[in-house]
Amino acid sequence: MLRELVRVAREAGIEQLSLSVEPDNNAHGLYLSEGFEVVGRYGGAETLSRRT
Repeated sequence: MLRELVRVAREAGIEQLSLSVEPDNNAHGLYLSEGFEVVGRYGGAETLSRRT
């Protein structure tokens, strides 16, 4: 589903995706493995971003 989101975003001309997730969330590792990088931290959450 995440790969599909990235594909659809790319086709729509969206160049960058970002999201916030807490590091202890199981999805955190998934996002990193799909090319998202930590670009900031706020409170207990990290902001991750990737180019499409």
